[in-house]
Amino acid sequence: MDCLLTAIIAEIFTSGKHADDVAGEFLRQYSENSPAALTDLVNMVLKAAGCDIQVTEDDINDADNVEGRLGEVQEEFQAVCDLYG
Repeated sequence: MDCLLTAIIAEIFTSGKHADDVAGEFLRQYSENSPAALTDLVNMVLKAAGCDIQVTEDDINDADNVEGRLGEVQEEFQAVCDLYG
C-alpha cells in the first residue's frame, strides 16, 4: 500500500484528530497536487470497501478512460471475490 495512502487512513482512524482537521489537510494536499490527492482519496475508498486494488495518477488523469478503468477494477475485485468466495 502506498505510504501516503497509509498515512491518510492512519489520520482518519488512529490520529485522534478531528475529522474537520483531516479534511482540511486533504484539501491542502488537493490544492497542491489534485491528481495525487484524488488518487489517494479513491484508493482510500476502495480500501475501506475491502478492495486491495488501487488506481494510479495516470488513471485519474485519463478522464476519457474512467468508465473503462472502473470496469477493470470491478472485474478484478469480482475475480478475487470468486476466488475466495
